[in-house]
Amino acid sequence: MKKHKAEISLIVMVILLLQPVINLSAGGQSDVNVNIPFDQIYGLIDALQEAGNNVVGQAGVEIRASIDKISQEIESRIDQLKDAGKEVWKLVYADISKEIDDIMKFLKDYTNQVNKMIEDRIKQIDTALAQRLDQISDTITETIDKLDNVIQKTITNAKDAAVEVINEGEKSIITVMDNVVVNIVRMVIIIVLIILLVIVLVLAWKNILPKTLPAIIITSVFGAIIISGSLVFLLNNKVMAYIFGRKIELTQTEVAQDNSSKSYENFIDDVESGSSVAELKESGKIVINDLLIAKYVTIDPDIIKEINKKIETVNTLIYPPPKPNSDLKLGTTSKFYTKELQILKDTSIQLKLQPEVLYKTKERLQVNPELFKLNLKSQF
Repeated sequence: MKKHKAEISLIVMVILLLQPVINLSAGGQSDVNVNIPFDQIYGLIDALQEAGNNVVGQAGVEIRASIDKISQEIESRIDQLKDAGKEVWKLVYADISKEIDDIMKFLKDYTNQVNKMIEDRIKQIDTALAQRLDQISDTITETIDKLDNVIQKTITNAKDAAVEVINEGEKSIITVMDNVVVNIVRMVIIIVLIILLVIVLVLAWKNILPKTLPAIIITSVFGAIIISGSLVFLLNNKVMAYIFGRKIELTQTEVAQDNSSKSYENFIDDVESGSSVAELKESGKIVINDLLIAKYVTIDPDIIKEINKKIETVNTLIYPPPKPNSDLKLGTTSKFYTKELQILKDTSIQLKLQPEVLYKTKERLQVNPELFKLNLKSQF
């Protein structure tokens, strides 16, 4: 009777020891906090736009153009993340949480500055105010760049570490493992094996191991299953990934790059054909989205650099900087101002147009067109 109790106790103990692994297996994955505050970010953008609508005079014209640009840059990234789905959020959330928090902070800072403009009834933006606003705007742009880079690197690392990659149509489905879960599972398995070994040694020392043939067979089979199963989990990543991994769907790199190139070329054709600002903004959203997808799944640094240049070009063509020697201040104190002017000049040369033609926003046409002749290089 005592022998049977010892065997039953052994089985019960093993089940209890394996319970953490069973629970993880039943859950499939660890519960990762992926509550990206999409609604909060959209709400902050709406609040900023609403504040901008209440600024009067020329200051209102300038601030709304700046807010429109900031909103577009942020929304394109947030929309991209939202559309990607929770599996991608889980992949990148820990790495981008700081950038997300910073973007929200800077949106609040910008809104506070705009609300102060309303309180002070500012109708004209002077250099000091332009510097404050441009500094926040530049910081937002730099934070967005960091966000892009972190997402790209995280996805690249995941692809490199993927246990399995399956290409289906235009998509790649990669299987990745949560290292925290994997380490917990392996640690539990090792502890279970060590404890089992100790138990067997103690039972052997006390001479209470199974003696009947059926009991020996059952115990041996049970032990063999535990040991072989444990070794499979410890040594085979594919088995681990099948139970504890997660599948992430990404656009294939070549497909994403091809789509973004075609989208960008279509956008440039729209610019050359004289499309309106409203039309360019709509097509610009599409091309930025395609360029971001390509950037996130691309490994080659030269191609990423080219994609970044295209993103900057699209943003600059939709939201051109103030013209040289104009009375406008907002944007001229930005650290990106000279670069944006150069982008306009390069694009105008490419399309064989005067840079003046690229200024489609009516409010920004209050400058002598002669200032923008290409032979006046000092203006750029």
